[in-house]
Amino acid sequence: MTSLHHLETSAVPLPLTVPILPPSREPDRNRLRHSADVALEGVLNCLGSDARILDVGCQGWRLVHLALSIGRSDLRHAGCDVNDPGDPPMEADFRMTDLRTNPLPWDDDSFDCVVLSHILEHLPDGVAVFGEAVRVCRPGGLIYVEAPSDRSTKLSFPWAQHLHLMLSYWDDPTHVGRPYTPQSLYRMAIYWNCRPLITRYDQRLSDVALLPVRIVRALVNRDPDIAVSAWWKALGWITYGVFRKSPETVGKPAMRYFSFKGVRARDLETGRFGLPVRRRWLK
Repeated sequence: MTSLHHLETSAVPLPLTVPILPPSREPDRNRLRHSADVALEGVLNCLGSDARILDVGCQGWRLVHLALSIGRSDLRHAGCDVNDPGDPPMEADFRMTDLRTNPLPWDDDSFDCVVLSHILEHLPDGVAVFGEAVRVCRPGGLIYVEAPSDRSTKLSFPWAQHLHLMLSYWDDPTHVGRPYTPQSLYRMAIYWNCRPLITRYDQRLSDVALLPVRIVRALVNRDPDIAVSAWWKALGWITYGVFRKSPETVGKPAMRYFSFKGVRARDLETGRFGLPVRRRWLK
């Protein structure tokens, strides 16, 4: 199979086509803004009956359990991983692959939704893997991304390693990629001709206010996982995004890089710089 390391780029100021969405059910904006977990639930809830969904990096089949917990037993699941995650539940389609060297082992336009949750940071070329997600996502389908943010590099805890307090991005030696900002996810999606629906840090003011209470709870319960989760939420350790593939893009588009310097959202909407972009695509 072909390598992922080559990206087709073009020295044009903006992507050549960013078409308008067809009539379809959009995820609820309030749910997308709430938190990463609630945003993912919102994505699953907006999918049509018997929709096909791909979980890239499916250890534990978390996505299957989440779908069942919100009453979406109709969704048809597929997953891939570099290791065997165990017996696939609900007759899910599992395929083992190494995304460091191989593309996703499915045909173009195979899924209504593709989920990349904490996978990009484990790969040396996250931009290329996002392009693979676009390829296997059907025209007009959804892509969910979750990864450590730039804030995840702020602090490590060098004492009491036996507590397994993963407070820093660099505490995991398998993190060979890069942390992501909301802006980097936004730009990456546009480079691959997708519309960003939301990109943000997984952080709310209530998470910051409740940090001391949750730390005390972790100490009382002698549960370091509670402390790690509280730290992640208060800091905005995670960034996430939801994107829609252009309904007019079949298969894998060319990845078109351009500088955003001097470019505003209205320029993407109105077709400045000689770009035939249709209004409302990036709203």
